[in-house]
This record gives sequence, structure tokens and C-alpha cells, in this order.
Amino acid sequence: MPKVQKNQKIVGLLKILNELNKGQIVLKELEQDMGLSLRTIQRYIRSIEDAGFPLYNPKQGSYSFVEGYSLQKSRLSDKEICLLVLIDDFVESLGNKVITNIFKIFKTRLLNNKETENPYYIKLQETIIPYMANQVTNNLEDAINHRKHINITYEYEGKDKEISNLKPVKIVNFDNFWYLICLVEKDKKVLKFKVSQIKAVRPLNKHFEYNKKIDKVLKESKNIWFEMKRNIEINLLISKDVAKYFKEQKYLPLQKIQKQNADGSLMLSCRVAKFEEIIPIIFEWFPYIKVISPAELVKIITDTVKKYQKDIK
Repeated sequence: MPKVQKNQKIVGLLKILNELNKGQIVLKELEQDMGLSLRTIQRYIRSIEDAGFPLYNPKQGSYSFVEGYSLQKSRLSDKEICLLVLIDDFVESLGNKVITNIFKIFKTRLLNNKETENPYYIKLQETIIPYMANQVTNNLEDAINHRKHINITYEYEGKDKEISNLKPVKIVNFDNFWYLICLVEKDKKVLKFKVSQIKAVRPLNKHFEYNKKIDKVLKESKNIWFEMKRNIEINLLISKDVAKYFKEQKYLPLQKIQKQNADGSLMLSCRVAKFEEIIPIIFEWFPYIKVISPAELVKIITDTVKKYQKDIK
């Protein structure tokens, strides 16, 4: 939507919402008052209805909020209400039924003081270490936004360590820990620092060009053990008992189904940067997942299991 057209719609929506809040509106009167066509005003009314505002027709060509409803009872300002209507238009255009339904619930909770039963529940881990806005994080955000090299003071094994000439590209969250992601060595190497252990940030008067490859790497990552290149190919046998889950979702970096066996099990391949990237996932699904190759990883998993069995005896 062009900026002028969007601004016109914002003004129109605010005007109609405020008039509805005063009482019954008559479309013909609004047409003259606002200098808009009747069709445009009707389109705005439909957007307001679709966004969840309770309207009814007392008579043809007029609208009101249902009895007892007013904007004062919502949890939003006028501008936020208007933004909600515009977002609703956008969500509907996506054509995704799940997103649309979740957004309807979200709107209901915002616009209505009454508790509404939510048929959706998304389980998120409890945040153990929250992201705290302070001078360190402010400096990190500024350096990332302006593509500035930085020096940092980092607490490592109880001692402060000075690390120089880093390219900060992202602040990310894996397993509820916040990390600063930096590139070094001509963007071939990734360094990760826990934000909670960064004691100071010193921006340098030196800029770098953003490497978009990091976006792809992060998107493919399942934990913090990623690197810029994934050169290790892993082959796995997935038990028939959990095969359906691996068909529906990619739990492994660059996961591919190579073969579905007659018994319902799957042969999978994936690519990782280092074994640490996949070992936690293997044990998460143990014993329904078996490493076929490489032999080095087979030995690591076997030795770990043997040690565990020995230690618990």
C-alpha cells in the first residue's frame, strides 16, 4: 500500500472509530463530512468489523458499537487500535488459517477486558537469563546497527579477557541464553560470547560490510554450536517409532530423508560444523536414533553410553 494511501486509511479509520465511540454513525453523513466515497467508507467499516470490533446495524446505512461497548474499555490507544486494524488486513492477506486464528484470539484479548478461553497453547522454556538492556547491550546494538568493529572485555573462567577487532553481527538466543555473534578472519570464523559475561564494549572508528551468509547459517542452526561452514556429513537411522516426527519437522541441520525402509524406519542425512552440534540432539532422541557414520561419531556416542552405564552401577 503506497504511503499516501496508507496515511489516508489511518486518518479515515481513526475518524470512524471515534465517531462510533460517540454513538450511531450514518454513512451518508460520513461521506459528506470526510470527503470520501461511500464505497471507501464501507470498506473501512468492513476492516473495523474484521478486526474484531463489535458492530451492528440499527438501520440500513448506519452502524453502532453493540450496547455497552466503548473504546475506553479496550487496552489500546487510538493509534494502537488503528494499527491493529491495519495488521488485521495484512494477516488476512497471508491466507494462513492458523496465523489468522491465533491473531483473532490476540485481538480479542486486547480489545476485551473479559478473559477469553484460548484454544492454542505454545510451550516456551522459562527464561533463566533474561536479556537485560544496559550500557553493554546498548553499545552492542549500536555497533551492530552501524556495522562498527568493537573491542570487548569478556569474563572467562573468572578472569577478564580483552578481545579485539570483532565484527558484531547478531545478538541471538539459544536455549534461553543470549549470545553475541561476531565474525573474524575474513568472515570465515564465528565467535560467540555470552552477553551476560561481556563487561565492556568499545566501538572502534572502523566499519565492516555485513555478510548475509550469517542469516542463512543461523536459520539452519539448531543450537549455538554452528559455524559458517558445515563440512561433516552424518548418516542416521531413525526408528519407526519416531519416524513420523522427523517427516514433519527438521530437527537436524540440513536434514534430508534419504530412504524410508520397509519397516517404517528412516535413513536420514544431515550436515554439521562439529559433532557438538548434533550430539545433544542424538541423546534427546536416544534410543530411537542410531548413528551409521562417520565412525568417529559412532565411537563418541558408544563411549559416552558405556561411561554412563559404568558410572551408574
